[in-house]
Amino acid sequence: MRSFRFKISLKKLFVVAVIEVILFALGVRMGIDTFFFFFLVIALLFILDLLLVLANMAVSKKIQLSRECPTKLTEDQALKVELTFRNDGITPIFNAVIHDYLGCADEKKRSFFLEWISPRQVFKLEYGCICKLRGRYIVGPIRIELMGLLGFFSGEGSMGMSEEVYVYPKTFSIRKTPMLVKGRVPWFGVDTVPKSGDEDEFFGVREYHPGDPIKKI
Repeated sequence: MRSFRFKISLKKLFVVAVIEVILFALGVRMGIDTFFFFFLVIALLFILDLLLVLANMAVSKKIQLSRECPTKLTEDQALKVELTFRNDGITPIFNAVIHDYLGCADEKKRSFFLEWISPRQVFKLEYGCICKLRGRYIVGPIRIELMGLLGFFSGEGSMGMSEEVYVYPKTFSIRKTPMLVKGRVPWFGVDTVPKSGDEDEFFGVREYHPGDPIKKI
């Protein structure tokens, strides 16, 4: 799913409108051509910024994205993402900002600025994070901002591409656990609890928790 919407920076638009009104008023009142010159220059830049954003949004349908990342990890393992950006249009794309979101990262948002993408050009972006905690996380969605030269206007769209990443707890080999005996043992953090059995006894293992009596350690 992809959809782009047109956005206007109202703050910048207000500032430019005030400047234009002042320049025009000074030009009329004082009869100085310099004020009219700057009035026309700013107006032309304003129109140029609008046309460039509209051209960018027209080419946005030709943007092709693909993301490669693992879907299963263990705690403290690195999540490595490779994003491929391709312009399949016949005109260039400029001033594009790509945003991706990594649910398992401390700083979830990742942003990349592409100043110029020629027709048929391919960009590959690599980024990632360390997944510290187990759980289910979402990577994405990817958002793209297409801007002009001055930032009065922009086009913002969602490319979708959300993926699930599962972070599993670390495991260890049972064979590394020493043979348990009945009663308390001197291993730090291990306490055996007898369980009745048919032919032999089984002793469960409980981890040490803060506040446990020191004699049980």
